[in-house]
Order: sequence, then C-alpha cells, then structure tokens
Amino acid sequence: MQEELLTVMLQHALPDDVELENITVQFLATLIKNGTAIGTEKHWSSWLEALHQVNSPGWDVVQARAIGLCAVENSKIIALVLQDLLDGNPSEPQRNSIVLSEAIRQGAAAQVAEKLLQCPFEQLTLAYFSTITSFLRMQGHLFSAEDQEAIAQKLRPFAPEYPDRLRPAFDALADHSVTAREMFRQLVAELPVNKQTEYEGRFLRFLPITQHPPQETLNKQSQLFLLKLYRAEVATSQQAVEQILQATHSKYKEVAIAASQKLYPLFGEQLSLNFVIGLLRSRFPGVRVNGLTAIVQLINQGKALQATELTEIAIALKHEDNQAIVCLWCDIAANWIQAYRQVPPEVANAIGSAIPRLAQKNQLDGGSSRILLSALKAIAQSLRTDQFIETVDLVLFKEWVVTLLISIDLIRVINGEAGVIDLLSALYRLDSVFILRLVEQECPMFVQRRW
Repeated sequence: MQEELLTVMLQHALPDDVELENITVQFLATLIKNGTAIGTEKHWSSWLEALHQVNSPGWDVVQARAIGLCAVENSKIIALVLQDLLDGNPSEPQRNSIVLSEAIRQGAAAQVAEKLLQCPFEQLTLAYFSTITSFLRMQGHLFSAEDQEAIAQKLRPFAPEYPDRLRPAFDALADHSVTAREMFRQLVAELPVNKQTEYEGRFLRFLPITQHPPQETLNKQSQLFLLKLYRAEVATSQQAVEQILQATHSKYKEVAIAASQKLYPLFGEQLSLNFVIGLLRSRFPGVRVNGLTAIVQLINQGKALQATELTEIAIALKHEDNQAIVCLWCDIAANWIQAYRQVPPEVANAIGSAIPRLAQKNQLDGGSSRILLSALKAIAQSLRTDQFIETVDLVLFKEWVVTLLISIDLIRVINGEAGVIDLLSALYRLDSVFILRLVEQECPMFVQRRW
C-alpha cells in the first residue's frame, strides 16, 4: 500500500512549500528505512537509483534530503554518495551535495568529515571538484575545529590551481582552522585591491568586537556579514547589542532593515521604547515598519504606552504616506485611545492628516479603510463634547470623515456599515446637522460608491 502511494505521489509535482517538503522528506525517509522504497522488486533497486531518478518537479530535493536523513544512521550511504561523486557518474552532482548537507544538518557532521577526508581529491575532475568546494562553502562552518583543520590541510595543495573555487571554502573553514585562515588571507591578497575590500568584514570576525572599526567605515557587504555575527553573539556580548542598535541607522537600506528586524524577540524586555520610537524617523519604510512591529510586541507583552510616548510616535509619523505604516500606527493609536479614553492632539492630527494622503494615492482599500474608520470612531467616542472641542479641531475632523467616506468602497470594508454607523452616531453628538449636510452634499458620490 505504501509503495503504491509512493508511486502515485512521484507522478505529481510538489508545490513550493517548505512545510510540505519537510513532511514529504520524513515520509520518504521512513519508507526507505522500513524497506518499502529501496530493494529487490521495490520502487528503486539501489540508493543511487533513488538519488538520481528523475521524477516530477520538486522530488529531486526531497529524494536527496530523505537519503541524507537516512545517512545519519548509516555512514555507508555517505561513503557511497561521495564515491559516486568521485566517479563522475551523476548527471546532477548537486543532489549528492544535498545528501551530505542534510546529513550534516541532522547531526552527522563528523561522519561526513571522516569520509570526505578519505576521498582522493586529486582524482576529481574540475566540475566535481567545484561541487565539493561549493558544498564546503555552504556547510564547512558546521564541522568541528579538528575536522575544519584537517579538511583545510587536505585542500591546501590545490590552492594554486583553483584559487577562486577554494577561497570561499577556506573562508567557511576559517572559524577554527589556522590553515584555512592563513590560506583565506593569502588568496584574498592575490585579488585586485578593489576586490579585497569586499572581504574586509569577513576578516573582522577573527577579532574581538571591541576592536571592530566604526560600521560607517565599512562597505555594505561587510556590514551585513558582521550583523549576522552580532546577532549570534547578542546573548553574551553587550558590544554585539550596541553594534546591532547602531546598524539600524546604517546608510545602507538592506543593513538598516536587517538590523531592525525582530528586535523584541532578540532583546526582550531590555528593548528601549525610546530607541524604537527613534527608528520611526528612519528614511527607510522597512525600518519604520520594523519599529512599529516592535512597539506592538512590547504592548502585547504588557508595556503600557504613556500619552507622551504615543505623542512622540505621532510626531515622528505625522507626514507618513506609506499605507502599511499608516495602518500599523493608526491601529496602535485606536487601541490606545479606546483603552485610555484620551486623545492627545498630535495623535488626532497624525491620524486624520493621513487620510487625504492615502486617498490621493488611491490606497484606501478595505484594510486601511477599516483601520482608519476605527481610529476616527475611537476619537469621536472617547471624549465628552467639551473635551473634544478643546482637543480636536471639529471642522478639520469632519473634513477627515468626509474624505474617508467618499473615498472608500464600503462593500470591501469588513464590518464597514457598522463602523460608519458608529462613527456618524458619535459625530451626531458633536454636530447634530452634520449627517444632513453630508447627505445633501455628497449623495451622488455615495451612490457612485454603492452605498
């Protein structure tokens, strides 16, 4: 039954879904281990046939990963896959590399290194030598210090002949291998000067963070590389924390966005709200989104925003015209206003002034319209009439309401009718003739908008 199911599955392409791929790898590995998939009169007659048989799209990776998973418990598979690579038989040598990579990820790094060190590299053709070095470039950092050094020494004689292929391999092995570090420096020194600067950050990982130069003096590639290093060391190094926070202000968009991602999961309660609010002044929208996301996470974990802090956020975003950012910000503000029954003037102005900007850019879709309706409703419902007049410009507020109502497609707004009714009811308390004037002046537009 299982073999028949496998036959049917192999006839269908796998969708591009990581979770489904992982499940399928586990399923296929189970069939292989229990003897259902490989053997006499089975779907595949051998390990290598299972590895290289061409099936529907997506199965090449699944077949290779499943064999790699089995190799964790059977080092003979590792030797077989490496020998297959040495023989130069496979039409897709990348599949052999996937097997080895999966075995390493699943805990068989020592076994892979042992078999790799037994390979006669001098017998490899250029194409398959490149496959081995590409594999080392991706997985070499996962080997133990002893294995990194042994592999580096084995590769060293080939450096004069294959400098470009071995440079990244030595780089991957250089974390704990003196030989690899030496060869990496030597091969980089042979490059033109303008190319050498691309590797500056990679050499800095061999120095304590306290000896790293200011980030603004480094190129983008170096900053991105070091950012990964700092994130890995943030739990044990205050210097790493400081470097990440500094990187959020990088002049390079990719660096600043990467540095500002997942700040709360990284720092937890140590994350300063004042620092995060500062990110909202970044010129990069991605950084501002990350900053607001961190604020939401802080609130969800029990951080109580003060009116002054919400006002600072409003001031930072008072000219915002990015739809995603406006939605995040207005959602935060609406929830705060409803909870505290207060409306700081700058907050009201920041919410309201965003409406004509989004309307002008035709960005008042169902999602943004719903959030802005909720925000205006929260403002109108949260204050007594005398408080509202003291806090919010009523004339301006009514203009925001009109602009929003004539710009949205109410059918596309979830619970839109109820939201509009609540908003207009709250406005009636403030201006009893507003609804009448609204209907008289904007009725044709409402009809056009299918109200």
